[in-house]
Amino acid sequence: MPRRMKNIERALARMKRLPPAVKEEVDSRLYRKVDQLVGRQKRAAPVDPQSDDPGKFRDSIRAYENPDRPLSYRITADARDADGKFIGGNIEHGHRARDGTHVEASPSFFPTYRAWKRPTKRDLAAGARKALNKIYPKG
Repeated sequence: MPRRMKNIERALARMKRLPPAVKEEVDSRLYRKVDQLVGRQKRAAPVDPQSDDPGKFRDSIRAYENPDRPLSYRITADARDADGKFIGGNIEHGHRARDGTHVEASPSFFPTYRAWKRPTKRDLAAGARKALNKIYPKG
């Protein structure tokens, strides 16, 4: 059974009813914020100067528009090791190396997201308010 967000149908119906000017304002701000977040995550990503490809994880962080939902983007870090396995989890949470030594965790992806989640929500709400105030001026 697929996992679903609560009230997603209701939220999507609300988004469809938004005036186009509000959608455009929010989408432009959302795109800017996603681009900024990707930049911050890349700056925070660890780089191992001793590896063959030192910035592999950092360079794999990217964003793209989510085709399934309006006003939605996905941010991924899809770097893989020589065996084809994702390395993001090992970097974020730490792991045991091939020689048996412990490699410390170096969280960067989710802490950066969590740190900028509230300011991003505030900015998107401000953009929606700004667009709505242009359409429906006060007094």
